[in-house]
Amino acid sequence: MPESDREERIRRRAYDLWEREGRQDGTQERHWHDAVRQIDEEDGAQRPLA
Repeated sequence: MPESDREERIRRRAYDLWEREGRQDGTQERHWHDAVRQIDEEDGAQRPLA
């Protein structure tokens, strides 16, 4: 997957997390890191085992 696709998925996920938690100012960094972790976990679960 191209990096730009991954970053777009992270951006969308972080925004969704922010909205679900009430759109609080100052939480963007936490939401970004949470989104990265979630996307990485999802992508890792989709990789076939060698």
